[in-house]
Amino acid sequence: MRTNILGTFHGSRVALPVFLGQGSGDLVNVYGRGDQGPVALQNAYASSKRWVRQFTESLRLETKGTGVRVHGINPGLVMTDMLGHVTSQPGYEHRLGGLQVVVGLWGQTPDDAARPLLDLVTSDAAEFRYLTKTTMVTRGVRNALAGRLRRAKRMPLDVTVLDTNRKG
Repeated sequence: MRTNILGTFHGSRVALPVFLGQGSGDLVNVYGRGDQGPVALQNAYASSKRWVRQFTESLRLETKGTGVRVHGINPGLVMTDMLGHVTSQPGYEHRLGGLQVVVGLWGQTPDDAARPLLDLVTSDAAEFRYLTKTTMVTRGVRNALAGRLRRAKRMPLDVTVLDTNRKG
């Protein structure tokens, strides 16, 4: 929540005055799973990404005609350290077992996820979504052929179960 909401808010708050002062600039905020609606078992993350979408769309309206362009990008599943550290409510941790397979099929490196940025800011597009049906099939086949589904090549997953008995 801190990264997705506060990071986006404060980053935008710092960048926009500079862009507005120079009369141009491209602000890009990162959407994610849940930006278009609720996602089971990802309520905090998905809700924060929905907030990022709403905030970005509002900034786009507020900066219209100023020379500043505001974009959103949903790069799809990006293999980061944060993705490997999952916090779960007690009783739900067993439902996370398939996450490594999902990451193996559809995960991409941060470098790969960033590639569409140049196309986005050099176009008139307001947003870019990487997870279309075509890209999911293509990436799934490519990653399966590269062996990312094998246990030895799976991204490590560290699950922390919340302690609901803790006081304070």
